[in-house]
Amino acid sequence: MLSAVRTMLKGEGKEPIRIICPGKTYRRDEDDATHSHQFTQMEGLLVDKGITLGDLKGTFEEMAKMLFGKSRE
Repeated sequence: MLSAVRTMLKGEGKEPIRIICPGKTYRRDEDDATHSHQFTQMEGLLVDKGITLGDLKGTFEEMAKMLFGKSRE
């Protein structure tokens, strides 16, 4: 989330914000058969006039197709 905050501060509210941040995340939980203390997540932030949640969802879908192949659902 820090990258998104830095991007918002840098733009000072004057420019649209479009950012996708992949990264590792850590939890303070103990490892067990169903959980790990480390995992990868993606976060996205899209702020502009006339933007809907569908725009952000479409951006993530396109990114996933580029990463995992177009035949993936």
